[in-house]
Amino acid sequence: MAGRIDDRRLLLVLPRYRVVRKAVAAGFDVWSLWDPGLTDARSLRQIEDASHELLLTDHSDEQGLRALVSGTVRRHGIGHVLHLSADDPLELVLPALEEGWRLGRAPNPPSAVRALSRVRPAPPDPLPRPGPSGPVPEWPGFSVQAFSTEGRHQVIGVTARRGTGHLHPAPPSALDRSVVDRLVTRALDAAGHRFGPAHFEFAATPDGPRLMAARAGLGGDRIPLLVDIARGLDLEAAVFAALLGKELGPVPEPDRFAAIDFFRLPAGRLRTVAGIDSICALPYTQAVNFPYSPGDSVPFPDGTGNGYVVVSGGTAQEAARRSGGAVELLRADVREEKPVDDPVCEPVGKPVSEPVGNPVSEPVGKPVSKPAGKPETVTGQLSAERRVERREEARE
Repeated sequence: MAGRIDDRRLLLVLPRYRVVRKAVAAGFDVWSLWDPGLTDARSLRQIEDASHELLLTDHSDEQGLRALVSGTVRRHGIGHVLHLSADDPLELVLPALEEGWRLGRAPNPPSAVRALSRVRPAPPDPLPRPGPSGPVPEWPGFSVQAFSTEGRHQVIGVTARRGTGHLHPAPPSALDRSVVDRLVTRALDAAGHRFGPAHFEFAATPDGPRLMAARAGLGGDRIPLLVDIARGLDLEAAVFAALLGKELGPVPEPDRFAAIDFFRLPAGRLRTVAGIDSICALPYTQAVNFPYSPGDSVPFPDGTGNGYVVVSGGTAQEAARRSGGAVELLRADVREEKPVDDPVCEPVGKPVSEPVGNPVSEPVGKPVSKPAGKPETVTGQLSAERRVERREEARE
C-alpha cells in the first residue's frame, strides 16, 4: 500500500555523504540511491549510517532503476526526488529523475536537465584555430554557479580556474558579470530549469565571456566549499532550506578569497608520505584531503588529482600563493608497479637466468577509482563546532 506523501522524505540519487548529513540536519528523512560499482564500500557504509535507508542497484539497468525508484517513492510516500552533483554521468541519473517527475516528485522536468547538458558554444565556433606558427591558444576558464527557486535565477559567483586548482571569487575584472548573468539566465529559462543549483563553464575570449557548457547540479572540485569559505554561503544546505520554503536571499559579498590546489602523484604503491601535518598546521589552511596511507595503491591522477588542500587569503594573489605553497609541502614516495595480471614472457632459446635486453620501465597499470569517504583533515581559524562540521562535510 502506498504511503502518504511526506514532503520531509527525500530520495537522493547518488548523494555524497556530506550532502546526506546536511539533509538530515535540515529535518529530512533520506533514502539514498547508489550504484555500488560507482564508489567504495567504506563510503557506502557512511552513507547508509546517515540515511533512513540505502538502496543499491545497477544504474546501467534502466528498467530495474526505474522500478526501484517507483516502488520506493510509492511505498514510503517520498516527497522529493533529487540529484545534486553535476559530476555524475547523466545517463546513470536521468532514468531516476524521469521516474520521479512522472510521479510528481522531481522539481525539474527531465527535459530541463537534458537541455542544460546540451549547452554548447554558440555558432560561429568560438574555439581558436591553430596557426602555422604555433599551437592553439588557451583562453582563461571560469566556473559559474547559479541557484533557482520557482524559476527565479540567481548567479552566485564566478570561480577562476588557475594552474592545478580554482580560486573563488574570480577577480571582478576577469569576466563581465552583466554578460555572464544574462547568458546564465537565458540558458536556464530556455531549458525550463526551475529549482536548485546549476553549474556553467565560461571562457574569457577577446570578444567577451563565452558560455561553453552547463549542467544541472552543483559544481565539482569542491567549488561549493570555496563559495562557503569566501562568502559564508553553504549551497548544499541551501537546497534543503529551499525545499522547506526558505528563500536564498541576496548572495553574500565575499570577505576573503578561497583557493583549492590538487595533489598530483605518479601512479603506483605509496611507500611513505609526510607533510600532511605541516599543511594542516598552516593558520590559513581550511581543508586537507589525502585519502591514501602507506601501502595503498595510488591511481593515475585524474582531473582532480590525488586529494587537495583548501586555503583562504585576504587577496586573490595571497590565496593562490598559499595554496601552491601548501601543495609543495607534501612529500610522497610512490613506487611504480607492474600490473599483477601482466604475463611474464621468456624469450625462446635463452635461459631464464639470463638478462634479456636492457631494462625498460614497467607500465603503471590501469587507473583505479580514488577512495571516496576517508575523512578530510581540517584546520584554520574556525570554531571547534564548525571545525567538526567541516571535517564531516569533507567525506565524499
